[in-house]
Amino acid sequence: MKDMGSRGPGRWPRRSIASWLAAFLCANCVGACIETDSGHEATPWGPMAQPEPLPTRPDDLVKFPREGFGFVLETNYGERIDTFEGWVTKDLVMLPDTTIELHLTEAELDTIWRKVIEVRLFDYPSVVPRDPRFSVDPSMTTHLSARAGTAEMTLTWESGVPADHFRDEWARLVQWIALIRQVVYSRPEYQALPRAKGAYL
Repeated sequence: MKDMGSRGPGRWPRRSIASWLAAFLCANCVGACIETDSGHEATPWGPMAQPEPLPTRPDDLVKFPREGFGFVLETNYGERIDTFEGWVTKDLVMLPDTTIELHLTEAELDTIWRKVIEVRLFDYPSVVPRDPRFSVDPSMTTHLSARAGTAEMTLTWESGVPADHFRDEWARLVQWIALIRQVVYSRPEYQALPRAKGAYL
């Protein structure tokens, strides 16, 4: 990654660049971070800055109801969480990926759905905009599809730094993904799986 140096026109401070890159990578990571309890919001550069909470829009509870809510979150490295079918695949990095049957409880889905409403997930574009000044190679691609009632959405992103205008939305998305992983990773079925061998850099 190219270091842009100190702040200048259209530039972020050096610490900010590192923090946002770490946040983007941490939301994608399924190797080094997979066994942590950090919620994927604390990074080696310090905690990720949190945006102001959005006010709840009552109409969203009607447009994106809890009934029929579910999602699929997957990466091209092997991790997959599918609440529709009740399957979870753990990316074991250097070991074969392992898939288990894991159905989230209604209470767990309620918690995740409420966060969907809180972060306004269904307002997101189909692709997370990236800052073209920075790139990560190799890049991890993450795909999300979600449904609430009859409303559906998809979202795709790659490792890198989110565009400046999308930083708050990205931070909220990271919060939501952290919640999902906290719920899934805390389940006894998941805890019983082997630990990943190796890590992604």
